Amino acid sequence: MSLFSPQEAALLLELVPVVLFSAIVLAASRRLPFAFTLYVLGLVALALAAPVPSQYELIVSAGRHMAVAFPVFIVLAGWLRKRPGLTIACIACGFMIQAALLSVFLRGGWVA
Repeated sequence: MSLFSPQEAALLLELVPVVLFSAIVLAASRRLPFAFTLYVLGLVALALAAPVPSQYELIVSAGRHMAVAFPVFIVLAGWLRKRPGLTIACIACGFMIQAALLSVFLRGGWVA
């Protein structure tokens, strides 16, 4: 028995980066230049502004739109600068996510 249906899993895969990046930029908005905060919030608005109710993927490619949110990566680099163990853990998690998505792709599933 699966925890999520394929449609719910696809929506979760799209919403997690949007929510995560929004939370990071809001938490660091006092330390970031105002233009950087507006840039990321604009990306979030663009990613969520055009839902497609006729498809099972309600929000198409929202996670990919967040990949260009460079202020979030600047904030993460600052947070992880003095924590090498946490940096390695983040890299390891990234590799595991890539491996999971690669296995889905190699089985013929849609990853993008």
